Amino acid sequence: MPKLFLILSFLITPLILFGSQEEKEKLNVEKDIRKCFDIQNDSSRLVCYDMLASSIIKQNSKLESIGKWDLDLKVLPQTGENKVVLALNADIGHGKWNKPVTLYIECINNKKYLYINWKDYVQNSPIQLKIDNKLYNKKRWKILRDGKITKYSGRDEVLINRLKKANKLSATAYTIRSRKIHAIFDISGLNTVYNSVKSLCEKE
Repeated sequence: MPKLFLILSFLITPLILFGSQEEKEKLNVEKDIRKCFDIQNDSSRLVCYDMLASSIIKQNSKLESIGKWDLDLKVLPQTGENKVVLALNADIGHGKWNKPVTLYIECINNKKYLYINWKDYVQNSPIQLKIDNKLYNKKRWKILRDGKITKYSGRDEVLINRLKKANKLSATAYTIRSRKIHAIFDISGLNTVYNSVKSLCEKE
């Protein structure tokens, strides 16, 4: 449990910097932490911390310009480790039933991963990436078991660092029915939202 307290303490600290209203919110958060601590059942207590941490991160993120990114934090019940998830829907590009393609960046235990959910079954063929309209690479990604999500097969951290300096990402894949999916993401704000959780993603 001390590990969870450290995580939550880090998250509530920025609230102090934004004035009296945020100070009141910080006090409310501290009360919520105590409520979670008093829960006897381990699983229920972890769920409580999970929901609270996610709520705090989203609250902090609204104080900054983070573009269209959605931010979530989960606590893994098996290990108590934090899992940070950044998600972004494509402005252009959709899968089946017109569901938007979604880009995910995850941080777990100092490791970073990048995925794309194409919302349709995709071929095991090279995926082309362009960053700010310039070709980055074209290579095969690992297709996960559901057949709709692909994981970047290169050095995820190198790609993520490149994206933090960019404004637009485009990715092209083909479905098993040979339909082309060309997804365009407005990734501006990634560096800002990443920095808000940097200490959780890059522990010493």
